[in-house]
Amino acid sequence: RERLREQFLTVMTELGECYAQRGRYRRAIARCREVLVADPYREAVYVRLMLYHYYAGEQSQSLRTYERCRQVLASELDVEPLPTTVALAERIRDGTLWAVEAAPRYPPPAYEGRLFEVPYSLGQVPFVGRAREYAWLIERWSRAQTGIILIEGEAGVGKSRLVDEFLGYAAAEGALVLRSRAAPGNLPYAPVVAALRPLLKSGKVTVGDPPRPDIPPALLAALAPLFRYARDPHPDLPSLPELPARQERDRFFAAVEALVRARALARTLLYVYDAHRAGSASLDLLARLADTLTVVLTCRSEETASDHPLRVALQPLRRERRLAELTLEPLATAAVQTLIRRLAHDDLPTLSEAVLSQTGGNPLFVIASLQHIFEEGELYVDAEGHWVTAGDAALSLPPTMRETIEARLRRLSGDLRRVFDLAAVIGGEFDFALLQHASRVQEAPLRDALDGLLEAELLVEPRTQGRAEFALAHNCYAEGAYDTLPQAR
Repeated sequence: RERLREQFLTVMTELGECYAQRGRYRRAIARCREVLVADPYREAVYVRLMLYHYYAGEQSQSLRTYERCRQVLASELDVEPLPTTVALAERIRDGTLWAVEAAPRYPPPAYEGRLFEVPYSLGQVPFVGRAREYAWLIERWSRAQTGIILIEGEAGVGKSRLVDEFLGYAAAEGALVLRSRAAPGNLPYAPVVAALRPLLKSGKVTVGDPPRPDIPPALLAALAPLFRYARDPHPDLPSLPELPARQERDRFFAAVEALVRARALARTLLYVYDAHRAGSASLDLLARLADTLTVVLTCRSEETASDHPLRVALQPLRRERRLAELTLEPLATAAVQTLIRRLAHDDLPTLSEAVLSQTGGNPLFVIASLQHIFEEGELYVDAEGHWVTAGDAALSLPPTMRETIEARLRRLSGDLRRVFDLAAVIGGEFDFALLQHASRVQEAPLRDALDGLLEAELLVEPRTQGRAEFALAHNCYAEGAYDTLPQAR
């Protein structure tokens, strides 16, 4: 195993050198990063990476690579870089590498005037191809203020983006929006408890609303076993009599309903993302709450069979015609062309056709494929801001989207990958304090890692009141990281 691993790392290193000798620095850099993910202590590979960045016109990235090399060697092995590595960094910093006769020589970049970075526009994806579904959501909500709206479709098809647009409209219309997501291994009722947490806070829901009434102690006592933060400002809550399990559950459900009626607005939406991961208890409570507010659920069709607990819990509402269902299909050909046109500010029919054939119109996979092509160097932005293909873009696309996602994750440096792995295990949304406590990384390097993940569009900052500081860009990336975690880690 060790011999084969060494052969692999050698081949990847030499392949990167071959790309560099042809001026294809983006691919050379990608190969070096793959080597460092497998073995982050190879100083010789850091040296190559410094040179490739330098000759690609990225002096700052070259120096950042040196700093990362120095930090890894010091923290993990307690050694300093070799004198030759230090001297190389000094010459790169001073801009005098060209004057050293023995310094390695590489050709200019294969495409002069290109910008290597993934365009900013790929992190600001336009909302296209969903006008009919968006109008349907608004019409259903306007017509019936209670009940459940279920939106399903394959992973990455755009369910959460559609719902975010709809909830933004609802909030602008004065509705109270409560959010949460179901994650594997959630405790019973966890998605509902997380969503309703704002209702237990004192004060006003939004500016201009009347103060919310106090909650009776008996009601707080019934909520306290699961809403543990309800007890903090009221340590002397009365003790309730023990009941059989079924009656205990009914009392809790009634208390949650009373909380919603007392504290929610007349127009309130409760949104649970990835509802197929919620347990039967949470789903039963959500179905009960559909009597007092609008519940919006999203789920993956491929993970929700006919006998899935979600289908079972919603069956009574379907019979009562209080369940509205929408199945999202992949984007049509014209919508994919429009999406790429709005991202690139230009018509790119060849690129659109290549991406469409590989992704089938799945919006997440369209964006992931474009990011992958940019990172591989087959697509770049020229000096005038136009997207230009360096060849047949379809040739650089992995055969499956899982491989595309894994290829993007492999490019993360060791520190970034470890932080993202931890974010994937946390799942959903999280605050900086939680990530720092779990990772035991100092504040400055952890913020640098988060900045790197934000730049790579693997994390996002919701910057919305009531939401956490950071969120995973999509569960598909989290699942790719989670599924490839080493057993020991």
